[in-house]
Amino acid sequence: MPVDARIQKLFTDLEAVWRSRDFSKMRGFWVKGLPAPMYLPEEKKDFITTWAQFDAYFKATTTGSKGGVVTYQPVIAMPLGPNLQMVAFTLEWTTQLVSDTKPIGGSVRGVAVIEDEAGTWKLRSYIEAPLAPILYMRELYETVAKERGFKPVP
Repeated sequence: MPVDARIQKLFTDLEAVWRSRDFSKMRGFWVKGLPAPMYLPEEKKDFITTWAQFDAYFKATTTGSKGGVVTYQPVIAMPLGPNLQMVAFTLEWTTQLVSDTKPIGGSVRGVAVIEDEAGTWKLRSYIEAPLAPILYMRELYETVAKERGFKPVP
């Protein structure tokens, strides 16, 4: 089932911020007046639950990487109430850390709760949920085999 265009726009606009690396725009994706975010990027152990932590995370992201691309696909929404939706997504990311000579990338699942604020969907919470390590290892092994040109045997 296709997701509402306004919900898709939220995630397309988030992708644009990751490409531009203008993370000063990140707070604008959140419900105004929200006392604190609930944000969990895949690489963090603890939830980000204050705006100071949120700002520090994106400042570190700006200085810790040379660039990046994020794609949200697919985006699946489920109504929670008149102005609330729960959105599940797959996020594909690629970046190059300042400390590395080669880019890295991966996939992660996630879920967000969004609220319709004056006709625009805004985040209330956002959580990335990494795959189990066995799934990452299997994907790595399959990628290596594909790069070496090995074809599946029927």
